[in-house]
Amino acid sequence: MSAEFQQPVPNGAPLSPEQSVQLAAISAPAAAQSWTWVGNWAANQKRFNGAAAAFRRAQLIDPSDPLALRKAIAMLARVPDHKAIVELLRREDRDRSLPTNLLRALSNSEVELGRLEDALATLTAATDRHPDDPILHDALADRLISMHRPAEAEAALRTAIRLPGSNEAPFLKLAELVAESRPEEAINLLRDAANRYPASITVLQRLGTALQVRDRFSEAEQALRAAVGLPDAGPDLTLQLADVLETAGRSDDALDTLIEAGANHPGHIGIRHRLAEALVGSARLDDAERELRSTLALPGANALTHLTLAKILSDRGDPAGALGVLDVARDLYPADPDIPRLRAITLIALDRLDDADAELQSASNRFRRRQALATVFQVGRRNLDVLKRCRALGSASTAFVTHTEHAVFSAMCSSKGFYHNFQLHDGTLLFDRYGKMTNSPRADRPFNFVEWDIIKRHVVESGARHIADVGAADGYFSVQCAQLGCQVDAYEPSEMFHARTQLFAAYYGVADRVTASNASFAPHTQRRKRYDLILALGVIYHFNGLIRGLRDLTQSSDRLIIETTGSDVPGFNDYAATQFRDHRELSLTWLISFLERQGFDVHYVDEWNDYIKRTNVTPERHMLVCRRRTQPS
Repeated sequence: MSAEFQQPVPNGAPLSPEQSVQLAAISAPAAAQSWTWVGNWAANQKRFNGAAAAFRRAQLIDPSDPLALRKAIAMLARVPDHKAIVELLRREDRDRSLPTNLLRALSNSEVELGRLEDALATLTAATDRHPDDPILHDALADRLISMHRPAEAEAALRTAIRLPGSNEAPFLKLAELVAESRPEEAINLLRDAANRYPASITVLQRLGTALQVRDRFSEAEQALRAAVGLPDAGPDLTLQLADVLETAGRSDDALDTLIEAGANHPGHIGIRHRLAEALVGSARLDDAERELRSTLALPGANALTHLTLAKILSDRGDPAGALGVLDVARDLYPADPDIPRLRAITLIALDRLDDADAELQSASNRFRRRQALATVFQVGRRNLDVLKRCRALGSASTAFVTHTEHAVFSAMCSSKGFYHNFQLHDGTLLFDRYGKMTNSPRADRPFNFVEWDIIKRHVVESGARHIADVGAADGYFSVQCAQLGCQVDAYEPSEMFHARTQLFAAYYGVADRVTASNASFAPHTQRRKRYDLILALGVIYHFNGLIRGLRDLTQSSDRLIIETTGSDVPGFNDYAATQFRDHRELSLTWLISFLERQGFDVHYVDEWNDYIKRTNVTPERHMLVCRRRTQPS
């Protein structure tokens, strides 16, 4: 025994913890427990190599103790030294006595060394040696999945779920494996798992999601409610349940669910935001404002909290209050691009156009390294230039009295053309936004003229008197309908387009029949509860929430005319629609199906589609004429 580890002398200095441990090992070097103490101490000191050596020595002294070997492997994995693990476990398994957990550890280390076939062979041999161990079959399936051998993985998982002692993991993996090619079988597997493991939140949530993406909302609701009722259910489950209810058209139930969730999870920002959004959708702006103001006091309040509150205040006719909220948000979240965008819009509402221009220019400079963002702010400045020129003309009722047509239309156009070719009183056609009479040299007539011919027939045949033009842009179709004698509410959130609509209505002498609303179409902005006809032309893919926006349309009229982009997108369903953000991915097949499920007969206008294809006037677009089916008496 070295002098360093001699027994302490009476009244001498106390031993350090390290000296005490080493002394214990040296005092009884043949005792496995001594080396276990050394290993434990070294592990606590994060000396993993030393710990592994100590545990290995303890295991050599007492081979019957499996714990020491497991600890040695665990320490080597922390180093990590997978080569040493493989060598050690291979030696230990010469008599094929290695326990199953160490066989899995051996396979994992072989994977880390890139020896995938060896790892697979290890697990295959392990399942042959221990055919009744479900965890080994599960691990074998994982390895086969990672090696892109799904059929063999499926067989391994099916074995695992049949064995006693299995858990929900192989059910979940098997359901995921077959979901794409056999979705109904995946749902049945998850149902079996839910019956076997009724307290598993993960199984119930996966089942709810699988049913949700298949548009089976009542069954999804049942699964999610069961999950929400479990003791450890998190708030995200409640949000998913609210999604299902909202998508199924049960907005009131979704709102009740969110109110209850807000009471149960008062500090969850996501639930508070969703609750405020649902309150706005139910036209309960006072309640939504109170909800968000209380949310601002929470630690997790973020930029979205401020933005949503500011938008509600603007919708309630309080742009000054909205600006105050945005000023606070700008200081707290200077890197959020949505804040200067909404701040500029709010300044416009306050008629502070120069301040709005300065805000957009500052944002463009601040985000100049993000080209797409900088471009958005520059486009905003060009739109604002149009608005300034329009505002300079005075009110729509006097603009054409006090200014020449040339001055008015020059102000309305500026650097940005019109969305449609307007025909003036002398027969002249205004340029469209592409600087042409039409955006295709193959078109014999401007495309909006052809589109109006189709729409006009349906307006006249239906006898519609009150029309909503949703996303009116520069008001072309609003004006045309008004010239037929209809009363039109033109909904357009862009200040620039709103101003254009007013001026065009004045020019054509229909200002008394066109009410231009500078707002999106929503329950709390609608001027009428019901319309004879709603036009939604080139707008539905701009909705913040596609399904909610479409439901606002279908609940407000028995007749719709929708013109939109869209193609056949396989797999696009109601669940995908809740995630929809890119107009290029909208499924026309789904859209027609959705409208039919809301009780509408949908007529696809071949005449319009033929014109688009023949002239290539614009990228592929479609027109749908929808009429609510009459209920059988």
